[in-house]
Amino acid sequence: MALSGRQAESQSSPTLSRGCMEDYEIFCQPCDLVDRRLPAFGFCKDCEEHLCESCFKNHRMTKPTRYHILLDENNMPQTLRVPSEPANADQSNDLPTPCPEHKQEIIKFFCHDHETLLCNVCVTLDHTRTSCQVDYIPDISKKSLESKETLKDLEKVTERYKKATAELKEKLSKSTKSLKDVLAEIKSFRQEINQRIDELEKKAIERAKDLQKENNTILKRAEKTCNDITKSIEASSDTIKQLRDSKQAARLFIELKSAEKLIRDQEKRLLQLPSPKNVTEFCFLPSPAIISSLQEEKSLGTITHKKKELPGPPPPSVTLPRFSNQGDIYVKTPKDKEGCWVTGMVLLTPSRLVLTDSNNKSIKMVNLNSKSITDHLQLDTAPMDVTMVTNNQVAVTLSDKETVQFICAIPNKFAKKHKLKVDGYCCGISCYQEKLVVTFSNPRKVQIIDLKGKVLATITDDSEGDSLYFVAPYHVTSNSHSIYVSEARMYEVLRFNWEGEPTGRYSDLTTPRGLVMLNDGSILVSEKDNGNIQHISGDLSRGNIVLKDLSSPDAICWCGTDSILYISCFTDEDSFSNSIKMYMMLEYNNQL
Repeated sequence: MALSGRQAESQSSPTLSRGCMEDYEIFCQPCDLVDRRLPAFGFCKDCEEHLCESCFKNHRMTKPTRYHILLDENNMPQTLRVPSEPANADQSNDLPTPCPEHKQEIIKFFCHDHETLLCNVCVTLDHTRTSCQVDYIPDISKKSLESKETLKDLEKVTERYKKATAELKEKLSKSTKSLKDVLAEIKSFRQEINQRIDELEKKAIERAKDLQKENNTILKRAEKTCNDITKSIEASSDTIKQLRDSKQAARLFIELKSAEKLIRDQEKRLLQLPSPKNVTEFCFLPSPAIISSLQEEKSLGTITHKKKELPGPPPPSVTLPRFSNQGDIYVKTPKDKEGCWVTGMVLLTPSRLVLTDSNNKSIKMVNLNSKSITDHLQLDTAPMDVTMVTNNQVAVTLSDKETVQFICAIPNKFAKKHKLKVDGYCCGISCYQEKLVVTFSNPRKVQIIDLKGKVLATITDDSEGDSLYFVAPYHVTSNSHSIYVSEARMYEVLRFNWEGEPTGRYSDLTTPRGLVMLNDGSILVSEKDNGNIQHISGDLSRGNIVLKDLSSPDAICWCGTDSILYISCFTDEDSFSNSIKMYMMLEYNNQL
């Protein structure tokens, strides 16, 4: 008669009779984990587990256990014994969670090394007992009944999330309100634009009317003169005819001689009348700057993030630089056909200044001791900016040609050298340790280039449009750790590191143009529209106006040896545009 269940197992394996206690026997430990009680047929030294005949034979068939050391029934340990009933049978129902990796398996183990919940397959494949400390969950789970720390941690995390949600809600409310303010500011800005356009229109109309008045005045004066002369000539002619008819020879002689003098005098007066050849017709040419701005601008303005106000101590007292006017240097030459527009300047030595004259498409060298032009190099296109590369070489940006031109500047003479082709309409340029930093207005960007033309880094707006850096990048200056760019239409000075990452911005400006760096790393920047020079700390945290009421200052240049600031201006008055102004710094105790 066949036996079933545990009775059959007892009769089928001699090992079941070896135990010294009735409730203990040696059985297959892996099978016991899935509630199957089979007698041990052997032992794995690596896994430290007894195995049934099937597990023993299959143990070397899988890759993870292929080279484990196996002991047969006669050599296996006889001392590893566990309760004869399945371990933690009453807890089997407490393990209902399926494995996320192996959907058909139930989580039963925990790996202490990786702090990971495991199923049978996980243990076999990735967390063997030889490599990890793995425990059967029912064996170690009783302590969890007394654990309170996890609940406390969960409560703390919950509170943090609630607090984060509340803070986010409050911040989003403020952000929404700020956007309402943005809409109001946009409308106000549009009204300001309309008002400004109205003012410009009014000025243009007044100018046209003034020219009309001038023409009318000239015409009235000319007509009156011609009428007076005509009347006197006609009167003389009538008198001559009457005397001729009446045969009064003596009076006729006198009248004829008077008429001859009258003719000579009136011919001279006729030459003084305005000639029709000198009277010009007029037409209206719209402002190129306004047309260009309307065509190039993609938006009315930029919606950007407000600066965070960080608490801190009040700023220390600052002793601002004081400047004394040292006069002007006249830089127009007989070769110049137009008024000067100096867009860039650089010092080769304390006594030699090189400048770019955009209006006259030239580069000039100035002897500062004699205040005279020592050389004048004509170019085929307008230069924008200049920087010193070596003691006797400068680099000039030629925007229309999308080129950087290198020029040798030996004592008092220029000579063209090689060129670098660049990718765009280049404007400002700065050189530091054989690296060029070049600003571009189209496309809007800043590039770091070596002297052979290799682009090392490009700074531009991010692809998502979240961070708008450039609309009209203009002048640039640099030192060992920072690059500063004047942004004329964003009304900012921006700072970047040499990897192209933004590190600061200063916004309390109006149309910034020229940039120079002082010996301590702080900078001076010209504000073209309001005629100021601002002194700004190197970290761009604060600044102060140090010069006021200049006439449209543009390019600036600093001589640290003599403490002199050179400033170019560009206005409709040649007296300003054709000269470089000099200001000496008298006092400066930088605490910016």
